[in-house]
Amino acid sequence: MRDRVIRLVEGEARQPRLRILRGPLGAGKSLAAAQWATVQAAPVAWVSARETAGDLHRFWGLAAARLATAAGIQREHDLDHYPSLLHVVGGMSGQVHLVVDDWHLHSSRETDEALAQLLDSGPGLSLVVLGRRFTALDAPLTTARYETWSLAPEDLAFTREETAALAGTQDTDPGWLEGVRRLVRSWPLALTAACTDNRTDVPAATWAEEFLTGSLETLLLDRADPERRLFCVLSGCGTPLPSAALTRLSGLARQETATALHTLENAGLVLRNPANGSNRVHPALETTAHGIVERELGNEEIFGLKLMWAREVEGKDPATAARLFSEAGHHTGLQRLLESHPRLVLAPSPIASVLTGVPRDVSDRSPLLAGARMLHGYGRAGTSALSLRGLVRAFRTAADAAGHAHTEPSAVARYLHMTAERILGNSVAARNHAEALELQLAETSDDRASPLRTARSLIHSGIALTYTLNGELTGASRNFGEAIRLSDQTGEAQDRLCAHVGMAFLHAVEGNIHGARCEIERIGRHHETDGQSVTAPIGWQLEFVRAVIMFETPDTDRPAQPLLDGDAGWGRCEFWPLLVVAAAASARTRCGAAEALAQLTRARAMNLPPTPYLRTELAAYAANMLLAQGDVTGAERQLRELPISPVVEVTSARITLTRGQPSDAITRLDRILRRQVSPRYRGEALILLAVVLWETGWESKAVVVFERAMAHKHLHGQGTMLGSVPFDRLRALAVHARETGIVDVVDEIDGLPAVLQVSLVPPLTEAERRTLEALRNGRTTREAAAELFISQDTVKYRLKSIYRKFQSADRADILYRAERAGLLRR
Repeated sequence: MRDRVIRLVEGEARQPRLRILRGPLGAGKSLAAAQWATVQAAPVAWVSARETAGDLHRFWGLAAARLATAAGIQREHDLDHYPSLLHVVGGMSGQVHLVVDDWHLHSSRETDEALAQLLDSGPGLSLVVLGRRFTALDAPLTTARYETWSLAPEDLAFTREETAALAGTQDTDPGWLEGVRRLVRSWPLALTAACTDNRTDVPAATWAEEFLTGSLETLLLDRADPERRLFCVLSGCGTPLPSAALTRLSGLARQETATALHTLENAGLVLRNPANGSNRVHPALETTAHGIVERELGNEEIFGLKLMWAREVEGKDPATAARLFSEAGHHTGLQRLLESHPRLVLAPSPIASVLTGVPRDVSDRSPLLAGARMLHGYGRAGTSALSLRGLVRAFRTAADAAGHAHTEPSAVARYLHMTAERILGNSVAARNHAEALELQLAETSDDRASPLRTARSLIHSGIALTYTLNGELTGASRNFGEAIRLSDQTGEAQDRLCAHVGMAFLHAVEGNIHGARCEIERIGRHHETDGQSVTAPIGWQLEFVRAVIMFETPDTDRPAQPLLDGDAGWGRCEFWPLLVVAAAASARTRCGAAEALAQLTRARAMNLPPTPYLRTELAAYAANMLLAQGDVTGAERQLRELPISPVVEVTSARITLTRGQPSDAITRLDRILRRQVSPRYRGEALILLAVVLWETGWESKAVVVFERAMAHKHLHGQGTMLGSVPFDRLRALAVHARETGIVDVVDEIDGLPAVLQVSLVPPLTEAERRTLEALRNGRTTREAAAELFISQDTVKYRLKSIYRKFQSADRADILYRAERAGLLRR
């Protein structure tokens, strides 16, 4: 225990010359520094500002005398001012530690600079400065000049065992009990140790009552002891309170409150947050003090305090008000608060403890509470699919009980219904809610007084995500753009992160890789995406985007980074098919199409419920991987009964090209390019059309389309687009384009990783097909000629043509590939 305290003061930096311990009275600064000093090899000089009663000149002299003694320097005259201290420091030959306690009594900009200047005068000196607050000593301008180690009050959070050990060091008698008793009135941590340690028979209540002497009920009504009165109000409310609120709740005058708070802060009982001016009970005392106040005053008085403060802060701090309403059991007030602050419903993380504490029968009657609980579960990565569906059912039950089906729902209610349907995979219902919600927002004013104003950005992000998962990318882009605009206005970091991650997700889905990369870089500059504030859906969207960026920039030297990482939690995500496709594409860039197909097979075996649009995406990608392996029949089977969409049209064109039907492929691709489709499918259609035109002998048109395709690829950063067409034909087209002076990308195509180079089965004439069918099952050319009623020379001539097309003389391999491609009849 003592070793950890010593390591805490020692610091992580290598031999820091300036150690700063900042904390309130009783936080244990002096005790911790004393333990550290006992194990130092170099001499230690200790001086406290309290010894000189506020006289700065005497302090400098005393510090010089102690330092000279520790360093073994002979004093030739009295040391009574700052130059004397500089003289002593400059004359030191070895290392010496100077511990300065209670420096806050002298701290100012000038004195802090003077103290730090000692380090410049003597290279062997190191300073350990203790105090409640500093003016300039811990400012960046000072700490940047020296190797510094700083400890804040929260760092001095000793365990009760460490507290007991440190308390024992203050007692000449080894008896632990008396050491703690002497510290109890000035050190709250010692009180905690006394109340929780089993080595004493003194009840915890006795220790606490010795600390909080007097009747608490009387203290609240008696103005004679404002310090304990304020302490009881803070303990009863159980939440940080600003000084103005303490004045109103306690009934004290403003000056009385300020004086009492100053006394409590100096005593270490109350901590003040200088950033927002709030006051709170010392963490070591919160539980014990609240229990005593609750026992003495009774629940009614405590609830009255909490309700009074909840009504005070519900406009400025609704999350705190929600917690107070819940703790007081005032669920009607909580429901009213959620109605007036819809942001708490749509982003429920600040009230997570409230949602878990509300009784089930209360939330089942309140759609807002049930909806907030559903969204909170939706945002947590640890929520299972079964639990999430249970939360959705609970929300639907509460909405039906409230009569949502028979009234015009509010924007928040529509958002909750949209999210519920999206989670369940009901894409049509979710899209209908999204369209109605977008229209409702357009008709609703965006003035500052509207309670919906702070939630509009989150609502637009939810609408955009629903559109994205239904393939309506134009509507998604429109709403993500509006979400970014609104989040910039409100300044909410969470809204901005949600909107920018959503826009990056949209760019990755539509194939705009450069746009996705720009959004990710913007997010990295302005947001922390690895902490607890990132919800599970945002985390999965970020994983998807980063995976897409990685596999769209093929690099065989990159280490493998599996997207799904063996965690089944992603299976309850409503866009899991996109995660699976990205994982399969990443596997293809590392190991080839076979590994991608294995990834798809494992994921699809889970029987998770995707939306129709995402089911189409998943099936089309599987068809493309089968096609890359030459299994045309399997690819066609994947597309069977799928609705017509750009991805189905592109994949079907690829299949018809493989079967030797270029005119059909050209018709399909032309139809796609005449429509407004996403950059991904436009790029694939262009490169495929160029290859088809090259195959049919339209070389000039093929080169023009090829130039457009490559320009499109470079504009959007689609690296794997080249892996969707036969590599040998693509390279021949690229060589011809270079020879004609149109575009030179041969080196770029040659750099395509081998696992992305597609070699499709070439088309066969009817005679060649019948010849291969006759050669199945190990038949010889004589037997094939007899079956077809032709000569052996004719069979050999046709085989020579087949060998040339397949670029192989292995008859068994050619038969296998033709069989897999569905070119041979059963």
